[in-house]
Amino acid sequence: MKALMTGIVLAAVAMAMFGCTTAPPVQQQKTTPWDTFVQNMEKNNAAMKAQLDTITAKLDDLNKTLEDDATSVTMEELDELLKKTEKLNEFGRATKEPEK
Repeated sequence: MKALMTGIVLAAVAMAMFGCTTAPPVQQQKTTPWDTFVQNMEKNNAAMKAQLDTITAKLDDLNKTLEDDATSVTMEELDELLKKTEKLNEFGRATKEPEK
């Protein structure tokens, strides 16, 4: 029994030394152009959502300021936010799916 245990330990040490494992080799998944497109669109959508959330938060802050203080907002601030929103909308319309 002692010889069996010694053999198992020596085999484990040899496998560890030479980098051998009992697990099968891991194969890399091949991504198709469609998968790449979907991943890129998800990243772009997340970035656009973050920008839209920022703009929405700014508009909410401006609205709260108007309600609380009765302070006027400059037209430049509103124009800037409108331009950013229009750019994001144009980007969203310009993005098209590739042919499958």
